[in-house]
Amino acid sequence: CPYSAYNNYIEKGLWGPYAWESVEHHGDALTEEIKIESLKQDNPYGRCVWHCDNNVVDHQTVIIEFENGVTATHTLT
Repeated sequence: CPYSAYNNYIEKGLWGPYAWESVEHHGDALTEEIKIESLKQDNPYGRCVWHCDNNVVDHQTVIIEFENGVTATHTLT
C-alpha cells in the first residue's frame, strides 16, 4: 500500500516530526522498535488511511454567483 505507515514512517523516514510526537520524550533513545510499537498502539498515524474516521471531502467544486452576475468555480482536490 502506498500509504503504509511502516513504509512511510519507518522505512522512508517521512514526516517524522508529526509521526513521533507521542514518543519524542524518548529523545536519542527513540529506536525503531519504539516507533513500531507506537504505530501499533496509540499513534493516530499508525491507522489505515482507508479505515480512519476522517469525514473530510477529497474533492469539492463550488460554483459562486456574485451580485453583479459574474460566476466563478472553485475546485478543491
